[in-house]
Amino acid sequence: VYRYSNSQAKNKMLIFLLLSVRCTSMHIPTVSRVSRKATSTTEEQLYAPPPGVVSLETTVRDSSYSKLDDTIKEEWDEILEIKGVERRDVETRREEVAKNNEEKSMISELTSFTLPLLLVWLSSPLLSLADSTFIGAFRSTSELAALGPACSMSDNIFFAATFVAVVTTSSVATAVANNDERGARAITSAGCIAALGIGLVLTAFLYGASPNILASCGELAPAAIAYVQNRCIGFTPGLISTSLQAASMARRDVRSPLLAALVAGGTNLIMDAILVPKYGLIGAAHATALAQYASLAVMLHRAYNWQNNNIDTLPIKQRPLILGWKDRLSPTFPRTISALKDCISNGTPVFGALLAKCAVCAGLVIAATRSAVGRGALPDAAAHQILTALYWLFAPVGDALSSTVQTFVPAARGKDAREQRSMQTTEYGKATKKVVADATKAALALGFVNALLAIALPTFAPFLFSRDQQVISVLLATVPLLGLNLMLHAATGALEGTMLAFKDTRRLSFFYALDATAVLAVFSVLATTQAPLAHVW
Repeated sequence: VYRYSNSQAKNKMLIFLLLSVRCTSMHIPTVSRVSRKATSTTEEQLYAPPPGVVSLETTVRDSSYSKLDDTIKEEWDEILEIKGVERRDVETRREEVAKNNEEKSMISELTSFTLPLLLVWLSSPLLSLADSTFIGAFRSTSELAALGPACSMSDNIFFAATFVAVVTTSSVATAVANNDERGARAITSAGCIAALGIGLVLTAFLYGASPNILASCGELAPAAIAYVQNRCIGFTPGLISTSLQAASMARRDVRSPLLAALVAGGTNLIMDAILVPKYGLIGAAHATALAQYASLAVMLHRAYNWQNNNIDTLPIKQRPLILGWKDRLSPTFPRTISALKDCISNGTPVFGALLAKCAVCAGLVIAATRSAVGRGALPDAAAHQILTALYWLFAPVGDALSSTVQTFVPAARGKDAREQRSMQTTEYGKATKKVVADATKAALALGFVNALLAIALPTFAPFLFSRDQQVISVLLATVPLLGLNLMLHAATGALEGTMLAFKDTRRLSFFYALDATAVLAVFSVLATTQAPLAHVW
């Protein structure tokens, strides 16, 4: 073999031989294994790094290396240097490489999950944006002006009601991580029941209370009230669809919510083009409501096992969300009622946190408007409206990151629980810390990119928003603060998702309430002193 081998193989054979002789003289226990490897080496092993040398080096340095005399140590080091073998343990290097690859793959997986999810969270703002576009193109300026308070009222109330979806995401993800398929379906069923009840209550509330709430809009009130009363008929299907989307995302299935968002967007665009030119604001409201019904239809098809498959053979992300035909894992009534009680108890603090968010956004609008009107600076008010629209367009990145963390943390906690035999609410294991750390890194990266895009859009294309030079001047002076808000919002979303995944909702609600109280107090002072727009932002 030696005679007909190339030079590289010959060198390896000589080193094996020399190491075997040296170790035999030192009575090292691993000599026999190394000798057998040296005598039975295949051509593929000859061209690969010699594992016998590495393992032998480790053995000697761990046990017998200190007993060698200086001459033998020098010969040993010379042998290792000939083949370029480092003194570090190869297994340690392999672990480091695997750890780096795992970290990169986790960040990549989090990012790849968040980006499609971003389109899902953008669906609601895009529905309102489509209404604004068609109203501005085909109807009068007064109708476009009335659409502002009407959309703000509808979007904020719907956003506050999505606490059911937030609770569903973390709860279903935890059940899936624990291989509790029946529990996951019971939680999803409970979320749909809660969404149904809340949707009906909100529909009745908006239909009856919107005339009194929007009466302060003056001559714009009739059109705004008509829009809200017609759009609220889509709240119930919209909330149920959102709950089903949350359950689907908890199973790491982004395709179904993404398809529902695309169908809803396409339906809204088509119906806006048909109804808005003839019916104005009422037609836009009906188009948005029909889009929410279309989204519900897509998610209901996802929720059931229409093909009557054996669900045990299906991947988790393809299993029905609620039940299937003749399905032994369909949730029982007591299990669903218990999940509904948990949904309400866990959702109440989340609802308080979302209300605090809405209060801060409303306080921002009031403070900026009062300050601008008090100084007679209408360009400031116009620039603030543009900044607000840009914020709501780019802010869903933070919401998508929150949902992503809620989806991935329960699986990491389950892995830690199997290793540590415990799963305490406030305990962070190795896998959980890694997911949270990687999610925070991804949030900072995505938040930075998001902020750059939000700043670049009005900076390089201000004519898309206004042709008034005074408005553009105020906008360009304030837009860096918008970018800072968006970058911080992304990081906050990832950390918020961590607290929700650990069901630490009471503390989260307390922090948001405390934050909202402090910020609203500052807004009040800024509005009274008629501060510039940059100070408010």
